[in-house]
Amino acid sequence: MKIHTEKIKELREKLGISQEDISEQMAMSQTAYSRFETGETKLDFEKLARLADILRTDPISLVKSYEKNVTLNNSSHNVVSDYIENQYMMIDKDIIEQLKDTLNILNALIQKIKN
Repeated sequence: MKIHTEKIKELREKLGISQEDISEQMAMSQTAYSRFETGETKLDFEKLARLADILRTDPISLVKSYEKNVTLNNSSHNVVSDYIENQYMMIDKDIIEQLKDTLNILNALIQKIKN
């Protein structure tokens, strides 16, 4: 999974958050976070989702291979599912399973809100 490291840095700086602040919120060392932000290491989807939350964005917007802005609503499940299927060759199988689990949770939340 290719990450928009430049976008992450830009969002972090725009919000006035230091690497140290983010690393504390993510329970990792500042060095480990810095290596991720520079593209030296990767984060799993769970940590990427946490980072997106800290940066007030969605995790999908941080993935380079998907540029469209997706709003999670009734029809977006199909959009995101299609994206996952189309990007299968670019993302490890573990990440795909994590994304599918996340979609199922989001769908359950949408249904709960609707009822």
